[in-house]
Amino acid sequence: MMAGFNSFEFLLLKYLHKKKPLNILEWGPGQSTAVMSRACPDARIYSLENNKHWHKIYTVKFSRKTNVFIRFAEGEKYVKLPEAWRHKKFQLIFVDGLCDLRVDCLKTAYNMLDEDGIVILHDSERKKYEEGVKLFKLIEERDGTRVMRK
Repeated sequence: MMAGFNSFEFLLLKYLHKKKPLNILEWGPGQSTAVMSRACPDARIYSLENNKHWHKIYTVKFSRKTNVFIRFAEGEKYVKLPEAWRHKKFQLIFVDGLCDLRVDCLKTAYNMLDEDGIVILHDSERKKYEEGVKLFKLIEERDGTRVMRK
């Protein structure tokens, strides 16, 4: 059975309140971005979108949020752009973007994760993400959302 559209919210909120991250990276802006910006108004949220139409929508939607930065990137750049931010490490990384690139996003996330940081993967029940999931240790899983650490 597939996870619901917003099934990630319970665990995302739980770990936002627990970790209080200051730097957040996400692949796939949307409802998760809204949740994160409300729960952690002092955090800087870097979100990657690969579709020009959705990038425009989310840029407008979050334009009043001074802590949200929506970046457009396609193909390999979508996966690798955060590596250009070498000076940044993230306390929380949320992976909910392009399904076919999530394993590669998880590999990048591993390199960008703060020592005590966590990765949250939405739709974690999909077998095709196993290669990326194997990089991490499971903390908790619920409703198709997996919380992991190095």
